[in-house]
Amino acid sequence: MILALFAIGMSVAFYFKTTDSSNQFYDNIYNFTQKTSEILGRIEERFGERLKHLDEGYGRIQSQFEGITRSPGEIEKKVAETKGKEEEVKESLQNVLKER
Repeated sequence: MILALFAIGMSVAFYFKTTDSSNQFYDNIYNFTQKTSEILGRIEERFGERLKHLDEGYGRIQSQFEGITRSPGEIEKKVAETKGKEEEVKESLQNVLKER
């Protein structure tokens, strides 16, 4: 009878100890996520504009990579257009130099 009462007492003590430990664990997780959320909010508040510029830069890089994956015919057309523009700019610069 004493052994049964001791076992019941131990199981009750174990229950309360594990409940306390799990509550402490969940409180720690809650506090951690709340502090992390605050820190991320502050980072976005202070550096939001800079992060926006980084995101736009990443978008430009991605579009350039997409441009690389075009077919060879499209790339040749782009090269020809660029050469035409380059020649126009050279002519306009030569005209400006002559006028000076």
